[in-house]
Amino acid sequence: MEITTVQVNHFHVHGFFFISNPFGEERMREIERIAVENEGKWASTD
Repeated sequence: MEITTVQVNHFHVHGFFFISNPFGEERMREIERIAVENEGKWASTD
């Protein structure tokens, strides 16, 4: 992944920059499903 000068400047101003999603739409839905499924367990963890 190459980072452009514009992204670096954006990071210095805002503290973040966006990159392309490496997983794709279907995989992100699966990650979201698993996260929602486990939210209760994670919330009660120290």
